[in-house]
Amino acid sequence: MGIPKDRIIPLGKEDNFWTMGEGKGPCGPCTEIFYLQDHPDSDGDRWLEIWNLVFMEYSKNEREELTKLGRTCIDTGMGLERVTSVLQGKSNNFNIDLFEEIIAKCRIVLSLKRGNQSCPVNEMEELIGLRVISDHLRAASFLIADGVLPSNVGRGYILRRIIRRALRFSNKLGVSQPFLSDLYPALVEQMGDAYPELKSRGSVICEVLEAEETVFLKTLTQGLKILNQNFVSGSLKHEEGKEKELSPSLVFQLFDTYGFPTDLTTNIAGENGWTINEIAVKGLIEESKKASKATWKGSSNSGFPDELKSWKDSIGNSNFVGYDQSLHSKSHKGIEVKIVGIHRSNEATELSSDLPESPPSETQQLWISIDPCPFYGTSGGQLGDSGHLVFQNGVELAVKSAVKPYEGGIALQVVDTIEKIEGLFILGQLKENNQVKAFVNHLDRHHAAKNHTATHLLHSALRNVLGSYVRQAGSYVGPDRLRFDYTCKVAPTKEQLEIIQDQVMNSIEEDLPVGSEEMGRDEAMNSGAMSLFGEKYGERVRVIQVPGVSVELCGGTHVQRTSQIGAFKIISDKSVAAGIRRIEALTGRSALEWYTGQIKRIEHLADRLGVKPFQLEPVIEKIVSQKKCLEKDLENLQRKMSVQTKENSNRKKERVEGVMDNEFKTKVNMLIDLEEEESIDMMREQAINSANQEKDHNTFHVVISGSRVAIATHSTGLHAGKTIESLFKLIGDGRGGGSQSVSQGKLSSNFSIQLKVTKSFFGIQ
Repeated sequence: MGIPKDRIIPLGKEDNFWTMGEGKGPCGPCTEIFYLQDHPDSDGDRWLEIWNLVFMEYSKNEREELTKLGRTCIDTGMGLERVTSVLQGKSNNFNIDLFEEIIAKCRIVLSLKRGNQSCPVNEMEELIGLRVISDHLRAASFLIADGVLPSNVGRGYILRRIIRRALRFSNKLGVSQPFLSDLYPALVEQMGDAYPELKSRGSVICEVLEAEETVFLKTLTQGLKILNQNFVSGSLKHEEGKEKELSPSLVFQLFDTYGFPTDLTTNIAGENGWTINEIAVKGLIEESKKASKATWKGSSNSGFPDELKSWKDSIGNSNFVGYDQSLHSKSHKGIEVKIVGIHRSNEATELSSDLPESPPSETQQLWISIDPCPFYGTSGGQLGDSGHLVFQNGVELAVKSAVKPYEGGIALQVVDTIEKIEGLFILGQLKENNQVKAFVNHLDRHHAAKNHTATHLLHSALRNVLGSYVRQAGSYVGPDRLRFDYTCKVAPTKEQLEIIQDQVMNSIEEDLPVGSEEMGRDEAMNSGAMSLFGEKYGERVRVIQVPGVSVELCGGTHVQRTSQIGAFKIISDKSVAAGIRRIEALTGRSALEWYTGQIKRIEHLADRLGVKPFQLEPVIEKIVSQKKCLEKDLENLQRKMSVQTKENSNRKKERVEGVMDNEFKTKVNMLIDLEEEESIDMMREQAINSANQEKDHNTFHVVISGSRVAIATHSTGLHAGKTIESLFKLIGDGRGGGSQSVSQGKLSSNFSIQLKVTKSFFGIQ
C-alpha cells in the first residue's frame, strides 16, 4: 500500500484487541488508523482515531476463553464525523459545520427559555452541555423516526435514557421546561435533505419528544432534591477513609419512582464524589421485573420449544388460509389438511413412559404443523386460534393455541390426554403426511375479530380526541377482551373517555364495511395507511380499512362490517409507564354482560337501602353527607382524647430543651415523635397547650411528628411563621408558614433525615 514502516506501530492485546465489553461474543485483533492533526484537541492530543478495522476471528465465553470462529470476517468502522473534522481542519467532531449550527441554535433556544436569567454555569460547562444536548437530540430523533418509542425495556429504554440525559444537562444550564421540539427544526435544516424521514415524521418526532420531556421534568426536580439531601445527610454520617456509596434502594427508588436511569444517577453521584453498587441495583431491578413483567404487544401464556424454529428449513412457511370467513362459520364441517411436522417435548416423552400407571386425566403436549393451516398464529397482539383436529378414526385432539415460531410459520399447540395422544401414535394415525380435519373454534375467532377491529376504531378515536401524536404502544387482542397501550402526554379526562367511547360506538352503529387488501409496502404507505412504530413489514403488506375512520397495516383477523362488533365499553384507563397509558375494553356479548352486572349491583344496592333504583342518588348523597358529619365529630373527639392522653405518654417520644443563639436567647421546648405521624391539627393543639402552660413567654414550643412540624409561642417578640420558614430554608426542603403565634409545615421525607440540623437550629445539643 506504500505506507512507510515507521507509520505502522504494532501494539499488544491490551490496545489492539476488540471485544464486546466484559461479556461473551465475537472478538479479534484490530487495526486502528490515526490522523496527526495540526492543532491539538482539548486534551492536548494531536492524534485522532478515524478508522478501526476488527478482524473477527474468535468467540469469547464467560470464562474469557477464546475459540476460533467457523466463519471469520472484517468489521470495518469509519468515523464519518471524525473524517469530516479532518477535511474541515477542525479539532473535534462538534466543531464541524453539521454540529456548529445545531449548537448555535441550542444556545439561542435555551437562552430564550431562561428569559432574563443568565446561564448558571461557566462557559466551558455550558459548551459541554450544549454539545451533549445537540448530539442527544440527533440520536433521539433518528431513533423515533425509525419507529422506537420511549419505554422501560429494550431499545425504547435506550431512547428514554438519551432524552433524559439531555434534559439533565438542560437543567444544569438553567432550563426546566420542554425545549427539544423548539430545537428540532435546526436538526431538520442540517440533515432533512439527506434523511427525508426527519421531515415526513417531524410532527410525530416532536410530539414524542415533548411528551417524554413533560413526563420527566415533573420528577427531575424532586429526584435531584432527594439526591442532594442524601449527599448532605450522608456526608454528615460518613466515616473518614471509607468510600461514599449511595444506598442501592435509593438508586432503585429514583429509577422506579422518578424515572432516573441508573447511569444518570451514577453520573450525578460521581460528580459529587459518590459511587453506587451497580450489582446490587441491578438485582433490585431484576426482582422488580420478575414481580411485574412489562408486556409488549400482548403475550401468550404458552411459549414454544426452540426446536420449532428448525421447521423453517425443513417445512418452510405455512400456507395460512384463515382469512377465509367461510372456514369459521358455525356450520362449517372442517378443512382437510396434511400433517407436515410433529414435535414431542421431553416432558411428554417422560409422561408417556409411565403410561400404564398414568391416570386418564393426565395431559400431554405436542406441537403439530399442518398444510394448509386455518389457525391464526399469535402475533400483532392477537392471540392464536384454538380448536381441534379430527383424525381418520374419529378421535379428536384439542388445539389449545397456535404460535409463530418464525416469520411465516405456524405451529399448533396440542394439549390432550396422554391416553388419546399415545393411542393415535400407536395406531399410526398421528404421523407426518397423514390427512386430518381441522376445526377452528369459530366463537373465539369471531370474538377476537370483534376486538381486533375495535382496537382500530379505538386508535382512530384516541387520535381524534387527544391529538395526532397518539400512537399505539402495544396491545392484547383475545376472545375475552382487548387491551390497548398508547402514548399520551396527560391522562384523558372522564369526559374525553366518554367522547372516545361514543365515537367507537358511532362507527359500530354506522355498519361500515371493513375491507382488507394486500399491496406493496410503499404503495400502502403512499395511500395513507398507518404503520405501527416498532413493527417490521415485508415488501407485501395487508391493509385493513374502515372507510372514513381508519387505514392501518395489519395481519390480524377482523369482522366484515363494524356492526358485527355489537357493543363497545371502556372499563379502565390507567398509566403503565412514563408517557404510556393502557385502555381495557369489552365488545359484543362481553360488553353486554358487563352492563348487566352493573345493573344487578345497582338493583341489589337499592334493595339493601329499601328504595327504587331511580331513588338511589339522593339517598346516597344523604348518606355521604351524614358520613362526613360523623367523621368530623369523630376527628374532634379523637383530637381531644389524643391531647389529653398523649401529653403524659412517653411512648416512642423524646422531649428535649435548648436555647437558640439569637438576640433574645429564646428557650425551646421540643417534643419529637419520628415513628408515628399525627394530624397537623393535633400537633398544633399540642404546641399551643404547651405554650399555655409555660410561664416564660420567651419560648418556642415545637412538636415534630413524622414529616410534620408545629411551632407555637406567646411572645410578641418572636414570630413562629418566620421561624419555620427559616428552618426550611436551612434544610433546603419543606413547605410551611403561619402567623406570629403559631405555624406549621411539612418536609417531603421523615424528619429523622434532618433531625440533627433541626436540633442545631433550635440550639439543642
